[in-house]
Order: sequence, then C-alpha cells, then structure tokens
Amino acid sequence: MLNVIAVVLSYRALKITDLSLTVPMISFTPAFLILTSFIMLSEFPSSQGIFGIMLIVAGSYVLNSTTDQQKLLDPLRAIFRNRGSLYMLIVAFLFSISSNYDKLVVLNSDIFFGTSIVCLLISVTFLVISLCKRPDNIKIAYVNNLPAFILIGMVITLIAVSVNIALSMQIVPYVISVKRFNALFSVVFGMLIFKETNVRRKGFGAAIMALGAIIIFLF
Repeated sequence: MLNVIAVVLSYRALKITDLSLTVPMISFTPAFLILTSFIMLSEFPSSQGIFGIMLIVAGSYVLNSTTDQQKLLDPLRAIFRNRGSLYMLIVAFLFSISSNYDKLVVLNSDIFFGTSIVCLLISVTFLVISLCKRPDNIKIAYVNNLPAFILIGMVITLIAVSVNIALSMQIVPYVISVKRFNALFSVVFGMLIFKETNVRRKGFGAAIMALGAIIIFLF
C-alpha cells in the first residue's frame, strides 16, 4: 500500500510541478533509510558508510538538478512554497519505509513473492483509475502499446529481482544508495542519445556519486 500511495503521489507531483523541482527530491531516500532501517531492521551503516551514502545523495541531487538556468538549491527552497516538491519529498520518505518491508518479505519468503504482490497491487490500482477516468482509451492504449508494455514489464522484473537479491546480501541503506546510480546512467544516456548539455555540473555530480560508492564498497 505504501508503494501505491508513493507512486500516485509522485505522479501528482510531476503533474503540478516542473521536473527540475521534483525529481531531485527522490535523491533523499537513502538519507531517510539511515533512520528507518535502524528502527525497522536494526541495521545501521558504519561511519564511513554514512559518509558514502551522503555523498551519493549529494551527487544524485546535483545530477537531477541540472538545468541551465536553475540554481542548485532551488528544489530545496521549493519545498516551502511548492506542493509538488513537498509531495516528492514525502514519496522519498515513503520509499525509505517500503524498502525495509521489501527486505523483510525477501527474508521471509523469496526474491519473487513480495515484488509480484506489489506490482499486482500497483497495476490493478492504476487500471481501475484508468477505467474510471478514460474507459474508451484503455483498449486502444493496450492494443497499440502491448509489445512496449511487455518489454517494460520484463525490464522492471529484472530490476526488482536484482534488487531483492542485493537486499538479501547487504543492509538496505547501502543497496538503495547504489540503486540511485540510475541517475548517473540517465545522465550518460541523455548526453549520448539526446545530446543534452550542462556537462560540467553533471560530471561533478557523477564524480561525487562515484566517490560515495567507492567508500561504501571499501568500508
């Protein structure tokens, strides 16, 4: 249920606020995990690990805050005057709770069961919402995009299984921190495929993230 609420809230945030002010907020999930994992699982990183996590959070924030006219701290300032930014920060906190439940499910069942239930609940929820709002478009959307949906589903399954395997081997704050490297790959693909600019700040954010990951791996 937490994941369903988080996804709905994130879409709401993206609808009412610019990407540049909302997406950076999700970077704070690993920071929240330091507290929530300790409370729920009695997991706590070493002092070096906390430093590495903070570096990954900072690097991910910088990577996601890359627009040519935007000041680096604008997303943080927007929390106090913009509902979308606040919503996404709440999403980051909700994910920091649900990630711990994901590990509990993995440890008490297997790497497939929990994710299957979560994906099923999210899918059914959004299907019902779509049927209520735009029933005429459902058939057309599914028929025209079925191959893409299948491919996306396979990729999501592979990601979820990989994360669950990692959760069974390492504490949650470390796993989710390294998972945030998806921001780094998004930047690389954006520069190579879409010829995005502002390379200097993106490179700085990537270097911070890489340093944080090295510290986590070493200590």
